[in-house]
Formats: sequence, C-alpha cells, structure tokens
Amino acid sequence: GSAPIAPRPAGPKLGFGAGLRALFRGVAWVMGSPSVWPLAAVPVVIAFVLVGAATAGGLVLAERLVAPLVAAQGLAAVVAVVGRIFFSLVALLVALALGIALAQPLAAPALDALAKRRARELGVTAFADVGPLAAMGRSIRVVGLALLVGVPTIAALSLVTIFVPALAIVSVPAKFFVAGVLAAWDIFDTPFGLAGMGVRARLAFMRESFGACVAIGLAFAAVALVPGLGLFAIPMAVAGATEVWAAKAARV
Repeated sequence: GSAPIAPRPAGPKLGFGAGLRALFRGVAWVMGSPSVWPLAAVPVVIAFVLVGAATAGGLVLAERLVAPLVAAQGLAAVVAVVGRIFFSLVALLVALALGIALAQPLAAPALDALAKRRARELGVTAFADVGPLAAMGRSIRVVGLALLVGVPTIAALSLVTIFVPALAIVSVPAKFFVAGVLAAWDIFDTPFGLAGMGVRARLAFMRESFGACVAIGLAFAAVALVPGLGLFAIPMAVAGATEVWAAKAARV
C-alpha cells in the first residue's frame, strides 16, 4: 500500500448517465473476467453460510420454546403447532436479515481486492494500506450509519403511505429514492476505502457527482427488490462505483 488517493478537486461532474454507463461496464467486466469470479462469489457464499447457521440455530431455539407443549393435548397441542410454525418463520426471517445485512461487510476484503483490480485497469495504482479486519470494521460502520439514517426515514415514509394513502404517489417514490441513496453510500464504501477517504471527503464526492452515484444506487436498489439477487449484484455495482471514483481520482 501507499499514501491515500484524493479525488480530483476539479473536473466535470459525473451525471446520471455516466453512472449508468459505469455500472454497465462494471457488469460486463465482472462477467467477462473469470479471474475475479471467486472474489465476486464471496458475498453470496458468506450470506448462504450465515443464513444456514442462523436458520439452524433459530429452529433449535423454536423447538425448545414449544417443547413443554409438545406432549400436551387439546388446546395446548394446537398452541404448540402454531408456536412451532410462528417461531420457525421468525427464525427464517431473522436469519435472512442477518445474512443479507452482514454479507457485504464481511466480504469487504474480497470486494476491496476486486475493486483494486478494476482500478488498476483504469489507471489507478496507489491505494490506502487497509488490512482485512480494518476493511470489515469500516464496512460495518458504513452499513450501520446507513441503517441508522435509513430505517427511521423509510419507516416514516411508510407511515405516511399507510395513514395518508393519497400521498403514496409521493411517499413510495421517495422511499425508493432514499433506498437508492443509502445503497450508493454502501456500495461506494469500497472505492472510498481504497482511497482512505473520511466521511467529509465521501460526502463531498457524492455531492459533486450525485447523479452518477445515485444512478448506481437506484439500479442496485431495483435489483435488490428481488430477494437474494442483490447479493449477486454487489460485485458488479462495486466495479461500477470504482470506475466512477477512478474517473476523478489522481492518477499515479
């Protein structure tokens, strides 16, 4: 590693179209580069392991919760069956949430390696020296901040939709837009981390090239509407975000 890279202070702003083009090129690059497929598969593998382990643990806990009623008869037996189904569903939903939420942070070292390969092809050769544990910690903090801001915002917009249905024409697109911005914040964490950029530098970059950043975030949020598909899209979105960042990074 070497000194962190600073984004160029000058230069044209990157708009929505530039972001989409970078994303499509990122998709083509990942699909056409077999050497990065093992890195691209890491988020999916981690998610499957986490979901499997959490589901197994949750099902064992569910069985223990209803165990006192298993041998019962009458109403208690019905309660046992309903309880087993309910707690099993809760266990599965919690496992899915954990797997999806933690897959990207735990895969941060692999995504960093993938982004470095892409950045080198784009002419960037110097990166901040960040170890695997530091990369995971950085990604967890970024995701945590996004959840801290995003969950209350999306929850508030959902309440508006429920209690004032007439405003759904505004609140529903607003929820999707917020989800896209938060997705961009998460996805760009990888190239930003390679550059050793702090929160202020990240916000300045996203503000200057908001169109390009939000284009990638919205596209990823749309794909993520299909459960599990977002995990496969993470490496491609990271490759696209890396191109957007590299377009403004100082060449070494």
